[in-house]
Amino acid sequence: MDAYAQAATRHLRDSKLLFGNQRFDNAVYLAGYVAECSMKAMIEVFDRHSNPRQFGHNLRKLQQEGLNRSIRLQPKLHSFLSSFAIDSTELAKGHPDRRYWATGRWRPDLARAVLELAEEIYQKTLLEMVLSGYLRRSDLG
Repeated sequence: MDAYAQAATRHLRDSKLLFGNQRFDNAVYLAGYVAECSMKAMIEVFDRHSNPRQFGHNLRKLQQEGLNRSIRLQPKLHSFLSSFAIDSTELAKGHPDRRYWATGRWRPDLARAVLELAEEIYQKTLLEMVLSGYLRRSDLG
């Protein structure tokens, strides 16, 4: 069984470490996985009939198809999603293919914005799910 919540936690921690060491390209790369794993964890919890892997690494598809289906099945899920949209952001741009982009593509300010959005998604989804009792704290790793 996949451990999406734990993976999101791990990727967030590593992304912050990389950013702090001015490794902006890989910090942004991992930030995409924070969002991806957070959304897949939500699908896993709220839609037992879907396999989160079916959405691959496509953040737009995860948000638009995967989470929308989950919301139809579990309307309470909407409260975890109301404040973020990733479709037209740098976070969704090129994920996960940016792992092959040339080094130095991400300026510190852009990388910071991407990392902040990934952390916001993590907090508004997985941490809120812990506070609401849908996940245990130990599920985050």
